[in-house]
Amino acid sequence: TDVAITPELLRRALRRSVERSFNCISVDGDMSTNDTVIALANGQAENQVIADEATACFQNFSRALEFVTQDLAQKIARDGEGASKFIEVRVRGAASWAEARQVGRAVTRYNLVKSCIWGEDFNWGRIAAAVGASGVDLDPATCSIALGGILAFAGGEPVVYDEDEAAAVMAADEIAIDVDLGAGAAEAICWSCDLTPE
Repeated sequence: TDVAITPELLRRALRRSVERSFNCISVDGDMSTNDTVIALANGQAENQVIADEATACFQNFSRALEFVTQDLAQKIARDGEGASKFIEVRVRGAASWAEARQVGRAVTRYNLVKSCIWGEDFNWGRIAAAVGASGVDLDPATCSIALGGILAFAGGEPVVYDEDEAAAVMAADEIAIDVDLGAGAAEAICWSCDLTPE
């Protein structure tokens, strides 16, 4: 970036944006020793140096950096080796952002979810299993799960859905998974891809 910003605030903005972007993706459930994120700021914009975290300038820069890192993170998930489908997992109703991300990461890392997405199988049970195994304390009676906007589980019980609509959702190149924990107001988004033979 050409922005003028102190090194400490650049590190803070990058750390936060990485937590909400690159650390929210899973392609194969692993991290390479080559995975690196670097931010450089040369000050060529000649703006007043951003030196206070409480300013609107820092908040605007942080939002812009997060937009860029999330776009790049999604491109990594879309470009997973052998991937044919992009998956977005949105977890709402969590007690904290960290718990929402923990649940989202559990879903995106679970190979049975990835393989059922590739197989175009509307198997919400695999998503429920990943949510339950996430390590977050939750009550199934307050949770809901939807795939492609089709509610499949709510109030601790399966929900009747149209199987033709479900098949159409699963045939798409992009699959949205929505999980509501019913435990708070926090939310997080994670991204992944399907697990294909390739």
